Amino acid sequence: MILNPGAVARDLRTFLALADRNSSAPRQRPFLVFVDFGLTRLRRIAPRRLMLTRSAWKSLERHLNGRLRFSLSSALHLEEIAIRAIAHSRGRNRPNAELAQELIRDFPGSLEVIARLMSSWLEAQRELLSRLSRDQTAIQKKFFRTVATLRVVSIRPGMSDPHDRGRSVTLIEFTGRRRVVYKPRPCCGEQIWYEGLSWLGLNGTGCWFRRPGILPRKNYAWMEFLPVRGCASSNSVHGFYFRWGAQSALAQVLGVCDLHRENWIALGSHPVLVDAEMMGAAKSNRGERRPIDSRMARAFLNTGLIPLTARDGVGRYRAVAPFDMMSFGRPPTHCWPRYKGRLQAPARYVDDLVNGFEAAARVLEKPALGKSFFNQVLLPLPSVRVRRLLRATAEYAGILRDSLDATKMISSAERWRWLKQECCATVATRRIAHAEAVALRRCDIPRFTGSARSLSWPQFCTAVAELKCSARVLRRRVLLVSRGG
Repeated sequence: MILNPGAVARDLRTFLALADRNSSAPRQRPFLVFVDFGLTRLRRIAPRRLMLTRSAWKSLERHLNGRLRFSLSSALHLEEIAIRAIAHSRGRNRPNAELAQELIRDFPGSLEVIARLMSSWLEAQRELLSRLSRDQTAIQKKFFRTVATLRVVSIRPGMSDPHDRGRSVTLIEFTGRRRVVYKPRPCCGEQIWYEGLSWLGLNGTGCWFRRPGILPRKNYAWMEFLPVRGCASSNSVHGFYFRWGAQSALAQVLGVCDLHRENWIALGSHPVLVDAEMMGAAKSNRGERRPIDSRMARAFLNTGLIPLTARDGVGRYRAVAPFDMMSFGRPPTHCWPRYKGRLQAPARYVDDLVNGFEAAARVLEKPALGKSFFNQVLLPLPSVRVRRLLRATAEYAGILRDSLDATKMISSAERWRWLKQECCATVATRRIAHAEAVALRRCDIPRFTGSARSLSWPQFCTAVAELKCSARVLRRRVLLVSRGG
């Protein structure tokens, strides 16, 4: 069921006209009326058999509040200046419904933004609640080992960027602090990643790897929630980085990209990758005229695990690579291990990182084991649809933010015109530019998918041979950044 933005806009106008002007909600906050409208609509379409507590509805309210504040921030800022001036001159506060109508009148484009965002948000939450209602018994059996129906006490969408009509990774909490993660897409990449880890653990790396449980469905999945947990001993920290090194080698061979800090969880002595959506085999780059690191270890640089330079030619990470010691803002408390209350940075354990990387490489270099890995892990890749990143997420976020400026809200057509021009000016084909503009118009981050690239046996052998160079690059880059270079 796709909610038509035009119908949502008409219903919103009716809701504003009938809104109680004597509401007990704080006045001078027009966006609260829009939040009220969204929650009222969602209650009507939510499945009745799902047991949602008041706190669950409050968590959904906070998420919608945040989404609306973001989309209307520029127009609201100007409107609130006028609201305060009028309230001061008249000596009274005006009802939220009246102020909301005034916002739409002063910035006609804001109604379209609200309607498109609201229709996407309602559709995404209705779909989530329907799936949760349908799968709750299976979720409880797999993750909590109970058949007693549990009440939902919190629903936290927005654990990832919004894609595909407002859908995002969502953390769901039941009574007793039992939590599960909802992913609104198939977890094929994660399943292949965890299959690769299991294979490495059974074939001579000398360690095992923690993997979260997954309850797969056709177009979505439920994943075990893993809390961040510190290391019990200094040996656990060494084991953590040894495992991370081995996983780095696996990431290069599988062609996994975009492994930034937010995709990892430090669970005791185990680094756990919770998002392997960007997967596909990278090509060899021997012979290209690039700096030695880029030419010999392009696939490893593409993983996003280590800091990049402009000379690498594979984009640039700024303080988001897991092995980057430069920290602009808060340190990565969720992906680096903690021992005795202190974060343990990668540069202190570079030998463990490299040893783990080389251990995985030695296993894959053995002809019989390499063939076994190729048949069991790599051959299923072509049947998997994975995400393709055509622009950096930060670039999409910048375009979206600029499109929501109050100057683009002067008419419903102005923002759409600007989005089409901006996307067409900076992308290869008009078809992709139009798809980007359509997603951004809904306040989504565009998401494109494609089949994972297959890797032939000779290509796999070449990729494994390149692991030796990548181990040297790993050591050099981690130490370079730790010295401020």
